[in-house]
Amino acid sequence: MSTKRFFETASPQNIIKTKLVAKYFGGWATIMLRRLKYPGDRLAYIDLFAGPGKFEDGKASTPLWILNHAIAHPELCKRLTTVFNDKDSNHAEQLQVEVDALAGIERLTNPPQILN
Repeated sequence: MSTKRFFETASPQNIIKTKLVAKYFGGWATIMLRRLKYPGDRLAYIDLFAGPGKFEDGKASTPLWILNHAIAHPELCKRLTTVFNDKDSNHAEQLQVEVDALAGIERLTNPPQILN
């Protein structure tokens, strides 16, 4: 399947992936935040197949879900570092547009890195 078709609509597999990450990321982050000892300690989330951020049907994909979750949690805003990569430069550019448009994105101490 080409990556262009993959991001047209949220397929059941896409929805399951995002639900799994959403379900476990919050718990993982809560546990890991308790283990940080020093003010400069950080958590990292890296997605090497990030995509454009939203499917053509408007549903957010995993990177936007992760960032929205972090924005809603003040301690994660301070401690989370995110790196999103996609081999398709159009996807990386679109993801940057979507990330820049997120309400509250400025609360993150470590701005998301979007790579191609």
